[in-house]
Amino acid sequence: MSTKLTLNIDEKVITRAKKYARRHRVSVSKIVENYLDLISTEQNKSAKISPVIEWLAASDNNVVVDRKDILEKLIRKNRK
Repeated sequence: MSTKLTLNIDEKVITRAKKYARRHRVSVSKIVENYLDLISTEQNKSAKISPVIEWLAASDNNVVVDRKDILEKLIRKNRK
């Protein structure tokens, strides 16, 4: 079941997020949902998060991170 959530986000961030969403054929809502799911699941709490992702999450860089991209990079890294 989906529930509405109101967020206050800088206009420039929203503009960049919408462009990213169009390029990747996904909604901004789905990007936010995927990211929140990624950082909040029990499975991912024990997973090692790269310093770059920690920096992006903690900073004011306003970077939109796609869960699929992160998971694909982690899978490739772990296969080596």
